[in-house]
Amino acid sequence: MALGRWLFHDPALSASTRLPEHRGTFSCATCHHAAAGFEAGAARSIGEGGSGWGTRGEARRPAPGAAAPVLDSPPLKSQSILNKAWQRVMMYSGAAGSDGPNAGTTDRWNTHVDAGANGFGYQGIESQAIGALGKHRLFEPMAAHELIHAHPAYASLWQEVWGKAPVSAELVGLSIAAFERTVMANRAPFQRWLRGTSDAMTLAEKRGALVFFGREALCADCHTGPALASMAFYALGMPDMPGDPPDRGRGGFTGRSEEEFTYKVPQLYNLTDAAFMGHGSSFRSMREVVDYYVAGVPDVHLPPGRVTNQFHSLTLTKAQIDDLVAFLEGALSDPD
Repeated sequence: MALGRWLFHDPALSASTRLPEHRGTFSCATCHHAAAGFEAGAARSIGEGGSGWGTRGEARRPAPGAAAPVLDSPPLKSQSILNKAWQRVMMYSGAAGSDGPNAGTTDRWNTHVDAGANGFGYQGIESQAIGALGKHRLFEPMAAHELIHAHPAYASLWQEVWGKAPVSAELVGLSIAAFERTVMANRAPFQRWLRGTSDAMTLAEKRGALVFFGREALCADCHTGPALASMAFYALGMPDMPGDPPDRGRGGFTGRSEEEFTYKVPQLYNLTDAAFMGHGSSFRSMREVVDYYVAGVPDVHLPPGRVTNQFHSLTLTKAQIDDLVAFLEGALSDPD
């Protein structure tokens, strides 16, 4: 875990950039920054070709003179690494991971850029960590070997974890994934209340929990388990990034028309740290997301019958909406 934590944050890994001046300027943490809820601090994350820390207060931006083709700026909002230990597959499309929902998708692994690492046979968090090293130009074999063996602390940790095994994208990715598996919220007020601390939540948060888990909102139909997420994919008609072609979501990976425009259910903890929400960064607050669900009207026109059945207008009072937001923002925020 310690080795992976260092590698996750070390910009020295970015040695296979398109332009020499970009080497050593970004890391995994650039687009998954702790101060931004382990996401990017901007609507559109930037790896290579950017400058800044990526926090909410200093969102990463294009470096002066950086040409658009050089920018490493994915078309979907960066996802939080928080609570990913509970996820069998990763990414909005669920493309990363070799088992669970991806059983039977072997034919897509070599044709879909985000699934290229599935051939290693790991779950999503390991597959994505390995694949991201190549996709985001964060691994060059010789540079990584020199980085790890030139520094005694790195060399000692590598020896402890991997012995005499050569430095490879697979082992670096597995190290990073081992760290990512430890990044989870487990001291939020709701979790402390579940353990028996009756005053951990405010009255408003408790009322909001009743709305969340009750029949009025049905939030828990999709947001379940320890991370309040799931391995299911739904179509809610949320907007894509402005100016980008329509994203096909899960269907873009599987090739199945019935799964087009569906996206994996996200985890719900510590979202107040995130500056943007939705796969296209179309929401700026939890209140905006809740209002969208309550209205139940897709922003994007989808083919007939494609919108998920659970997405429809809700009959909630203003007080219930306020309580639901209080639960999502307050009771699900772990300060540690």
